[in-house]
Amino acid sequence: VSTQSTGEKHLIVSVASEAYLALAKGGLVDDHLLIVAVDHVGSYGELSESGRSQVDRYKATLRAYYAANGAREPVFFERNIPFRGMHHMHIQAVPLPAAASARAYDAFVAAAAAQQMPLDTASADAADGEHYLRIEFIDERKLMLRVARGARVDAQFSRRVCANLLDAPDRVNWRECVNSHDKDLKIAKATRKALQPFDWSLKED
Repeated sequence: VSTQSTGEKHLIVSVASEAYLALAKGGLVDDHLLIVAVDHVGSYGELSESGRSQVDRYKATLRAYYAANGAREPVFFERNIPFRGMHHMHIQAVPLPAAASARAYDAFVAAAAAQQMPLDTASADAADGEHYLRIEFIDERKLMLRVARGARVDAQFSRRVCANLLDAPDRVNWRECVNSHDKDLKIAKATRKALQPFDWSLKED
């Protein structure tokens, strides 16, 4: 998903003071969502304590929303690797059917091994300034790919694994999945309405 998608206001479905939710442009499914930082920071660790709390609350919102809408479970992934010198913190949320979610951890491990990508299964903590790909599963297990500065990484790695888990390998390239503006508006309106019972930000003063 292009980080440019975080700047398209018609895709936004929920807004808090330090984070917001938006549809992913060219999403794998209609309600493939992004949790995006309001402030221009590069990673989850650079957020304020209250900002991280809001991101975590949005994760909880999405777990409940996906469970209630299709008995699905999200895989979250954050790619803190600058692209062409630019990066804005966002975490993608891809909902999977429960059976696919149960296979997700092993699928990511196998895909990483096939590409000789050394995943850290022991710790998902990042050092200051460290570049990484962090993946989180419904049971809160996490995987971490630590990336040396200047190293090349498959930009579509997480999306490709999720596309295969969804039996949708033809949707790996987000550019080939972009909807019209009008269709995105309709999806955003429907998603916003479906999220309302779970959206903590609507209950804040």
